[in-house]
Amino acid sequence: MRTIEFLSQTIQVLKYITIPGLFQNLPDSVALFLDNDLKPSIFPSLNAWYTSTLHSLSTTSTTTFDQNPNSDLHDKSGLLHVYRTVFNGFSASLTAHEADALRTTPGVLSVIRDQPRQLHTTRTPQFLGLVSGPTSQPNSLISSANAGAGIVVAVLDTGIDPTHRSFSAAGQPNPPSKWKGSCQAGPSFPATSCNNKLVGALFFAAGFKAGSTPKNGSTDILSPYDTNGHGTHTASTIAGCPADRASFFGFATGVATGIAPRAHVAVYKICWSSGCFESDILAAFDNAVEDGADIISLSVGGGPTPYHLDSTSIGAFSALNYHGVLVSASSGNDGPGAMTATNIAPWITTVGASTIDRRFPADVTLGDGTVLSGASLYSGKDPSVNK
Repeated sequence: MRTIEFLSQTIQVLKYITIPGLFQNLPDSVALFLDNDLKPSIFPSLNAWYTSTLHSLSTTSTTTFDQNPNSDLHDKSGLLHVYRTVFNGFSASLTAHEADALRTTPGVLSVIRDQPRQLHTTRTPQFLGLVSGPTSQPNSLISSANAGAGIVVAVLDTGIDPTHRSFSAAGQPNPPSKWKGSCQAGPSFPATSCNNKLVGALFFAAGFKAGSTPKNGSTDILSPYDTNGHGTHTASTIAGCPADRASFFGFATGVATGIAPRAHVAVYKICWSSGCFESDILAAFDNAVEDGADIISLSVGGGPTPYHLDSTSIGAFSALNYHGVLVSASSGNDGPGAMTATNIAPWITTVGASTIDRRFPADVTLGDGTVLSGASLYSGKDPSVNK
């Protein structure tokens, strides 16, 4: 069996997952949380206490944390993530027996499952009346907000393509002095990828690695680079710079711009080919708040989950209540039936899609001359030509 678990002081939630049959040939994994006020004085730091707690389990079980070939854990201590800001505690990997033993440990108050969550246009600013005219002149609301200048939006998603022109630094102000974020280099993502627009980029994969098996043909890259496109799309929708002559095969040519084009973007990659794992989501929340983000945005969710068992609800509560950071999250792709909306905790700004005043008409002429009107994004040209 496989378990993932957490230990907490402020939220005081312990995370736990059991997936029978997973990683049968690998050592079992575990994660746990403790009440930080109960740290024995013999330990110089919380990390030392957490690590000792994990290794005390290995003396009575077959788990050997240092030999797990699937992990890139904190200096081989067995820790997946350590949380200090929105969630005090850590995550790791345990067997079900070890998790049960930790339930009776002083400071461990509850257990929640660690599970993967799933990922949920150029015209929107004009449709909402935020800009007008062929040059997309901002209205008084956008002007009074200075188009988001001085605001850092943390986007928790699939990463970002830093070469996309929506993230050009041209004309962008410097990030605010309080900003402490960093740019994590990696494959397809050199350290020079960040600029005054893209002011930070990190990736979180420990939960993903511990909770999934490698997929044949996977495009996962262990860096902030976006191989999916979803994160680049959401980041540009939020704060993309104006991009002239944007179109799709010549359709809907216009200026593509984010709602707050002068805001700064910080990317926290949490989603991979097998999903977005709760432990990584919480780690991204923790880092985004610590880095100084003003807003956290994520378009990730799952099925209906009690607030106290959901990483987004937990992270958002602490971010807003204790640090004044607004969290905006998507309401999901399901519906319109009852109980299909996600991320609906009262302290989250839940965002859902609406209609839009745009259509792409296309006609089909039948052999008898009958014309049928419909919609299409096909340009009418051979897609292999002039790619």
